[in-house]
Amino acid sequence: MALLLLSLSRVSAITCIEKERNALLELKKSFNDPSHRLATWNGINCCTWNGVGCNQTCGYVTKIDLRSKQVNSNKVLFSISIHSSWFEFENLNYLDLSWNHFNYSRIPNWLGQLKNLKYLDLENSYVYGPIPAMLGNLSTLEYLDLSNNALTGETPVSLGRLLNLRELDLGGNRLEEVPPFQLKFLDASSCTRCFGSELPRWLQTQKALVNLQLSNMSISSTFPTWLTCRNLTTLDLSHNQIVGPIPTSIDNQMPNLEDLFLSTNLINDSLPLSLCKLKNLAYVDLSNNGLSGMVRGCLLTSKLRLLDLSLNQFSETFPHSHGNDLSNVEQLNLRSNKFEGSMPIVLKNSKILEFIDLEGNKFSGNIPIWVGDNLGSLQFLRLRDNLFNGTIPSNLCNLKNLQILDLAHNQLEGSIPSNFSNFNVMMGKGRNEVSVVCRNVFPQLCDGKKKVIQSIKLSNFNYSLSQLMLMVNIDLLKNYLVGTIPREITMLKGLIGLNLSHNNLVGTIPTEIGGLGSLESLDLSFNQFSGTIPRSLSKLNSLGVLRLSHNNFSGDIPREGHLSTFNEASSFDGNPYLCGNPLHVKCVNEDAFEPPYGTENQDEEDDKWEKRLLYIMIIFGYAVGFWGVVGVLILKKSWRYTYFKFTDEIIHTEVVQESYDRRTFNRGYQNFGGSSQYMNDFYPRFEHLQMNPTYIRHEEDDNKVDKKDDNKVDKKDDKNVSKGLSRELMSKLPSHEHKGSSSKWFGKSSQKHKYCLVLAS
Repeated sequence: MALLLLSLSRVSAITCIEKERNALLELKKSFNDPSHRLATWNGINCCTWNGVGCNQTCGYVTKIDLRSKQVNSNKVLFSISIHSSWFEFENLNYLDLSWNHFNYSRIPNWLGQLKNLKYLDLENSYVYGPIPAMLGNLSTLEYLDLSNNALTGETPVSLGRLLNLRELDLGGNRLEEVPPFQLKFLDASSCTRCFGSELPRWLQTQKALVNLQLSNMSISSTFPTWLTCRNLTTLDLSHNQIVGPIPTSIDNQMPNLEDLFLSTNLINDSLPLSLCKLKNLAYVDLSNNGLSGMVRGCLLTSKLRLLDLSLNQFSETFPHSHGNDLSNVEQLNLRSNKFEGSMPIVLKNSKILEFIDLEGNKFSGNIPIWVGDNLGSLQFLRLRDNLFNGTIPSNLCNLKNLQILDLAHNQLEGSIPSNFSNFNVMMGKGRNEVSVVCRNVFPQLCDGKKKVIQSIKLSNFNYSLSQLMLMVNIDLLKNYLVGTIPREITMLKGLIGLNLSHNNLVGTIPTEIGGLGSLESLDLSFNQFSGTIPRSLSKLNSLGVLRLSHNNFSGDIPREGHLSTFNEASSFDGNPYLCGNPLHVKCVNEDAFEPPYGTENQDEEDDKWEKRLLYIMIIFGYAVGFWGVVGVLILKKSWRYTYFKFTDEIIHTEVVQESYDRRTFNRGYQNFGGSSQYMNDFYPRFEHLQMNPTYIRHEEDDNKVDKKDDNKVDKKDDKNVSKGLSRELMSKLPSHEHKGSSSKWFGKSSQKHKYCLVLAS
């Protein structure tokens, strides 16, 4: 047993052929390796090195995979050419050098001598020139990917003799004339000279064809009704100039179709009923065409994973029938159409839905509560430029994976929910990439893995690639939002973009905003924010866009740290109380004005105290005025007597004048045939005086006076009336009252009170 174990250990130790080990070391020297991916290439057994695979029996190298995992970076392998040491691997059947940099060198002819090669991938490896005809000698080759390089010239006819070739990708080159093959997979996307303006007729002979990708090839014909591929599951003719309608016979031509990508063409008319007969249809991208009419409800099946109808002319309401089932849909893009009504209720049970884009339609009503309650997998929610109203549902915070929230250009009201801090990804607790976009739309850019079927495609996605890699965003632009910025938003440590412009928000910018270290864009313009600009903004070293214009900010503009790089006045315009660079307004005491952190809310507190102080002063003024008069009259006996005596004289004068006016009017009225009864009605308060004998007597005497002596009589009557009135008033009082001082009844009160008593009796 010990001898057997020893022999096995010797076999395992002698698994690497020395000649091939040396060849690998030569290859290592030919590469510039900034990411140190070849650091393990230094031991005796080369079969244990990263990217190297060996035959388990004989030990020769059968697989070398140096595909770069660091896409779009400076960490790829770099070499001035494809080194000749590759010729040493006679038994090699798998070679992947994709996504590296070979300095625009040519594909060497000797690659055609690797007789056992079955898999060759040089995608995006910076090679140029013609395809060597020697590759036609690789009789066992099954997979060939030369896409996204600078290859030119005609495709060698010898490649047509590769009878075992099943997958061919020549896209992204400038090749001409692709020879006929018998393939399962053909991708000639972006090869604008390969077929001319029409599809080649030899495609009719492709009986085994499963995947056909011919996007961006300048094809300008109608949809090929002659193309019958009953085994075809994927058809990509996007980004061409295909005209006319979708064939009504497409269900007979391609009955097993699963993925249909026809975006960015000139296809018009309505959706044919034949699309509903494709029972396996899962990914449908018809975006950016001239399609119109209504969307057929029969398209909405449980097998559908993606539906992109954006940038068309579809109208009416999106199908709301409960018979439609979108329970397995992952993406829905209806952007830039003319849909109306409420948000599609068919999405209510879409538990795995990750992407919703309804921008640029006429959807209205409230944002449904079920969005936050049911769509837990949602990562992208864009409802901008619609007619949604009401408040922002607070239960949107249940969307833990949400990375992009865009509700701009609606009619939303109320305040920003404070529980927005519950977004896990925005807080930096979840994954830090927009997987629904980056993983599926640009898989080769995000993880370096080429996918045969790009399962999700979003036409005209208007976020740059740099944003896709790390993107979390809140956009509430142009609504009717009020209130302040919730401090909870400053807990979203993964936030990249925040746009709250063109609302009615007030208050100050929370000082905690300086903790958003990932923030690259901050737009708070066209609101009613006040206070000073917090100096904590200087900590945002990633900030590239800052817009604080058209608010009520005051004080100096902080110039510390990263804020010193914002030298455009447009970032701060429209704040009348703001001063300092880059505005051309000098601060009064610029050097001494350095408000510390945490004072941004001071102005708001000061306003509250000023209002309270004003109310206190008004109440105090009324109290002082009232008690200043009444208190003196109570406490100063001489002042009180003088005040009441003065009041008596005024009242006495008013009563006498009123009696005289009444008597004169009555006399004149009787002269014109009137009666004294009218006077009783006109002066009801003095009815008891009207019947007084003394007063009547004076009245009768007056009637006997000649009219020429009216002036004298009036003077005489004044005296008589005054005497008569005094006797009348005094007669109404108790006998002891007019015999003594009036103080027995009123103390030192005025005679106004006695008159009031007499008239009331």
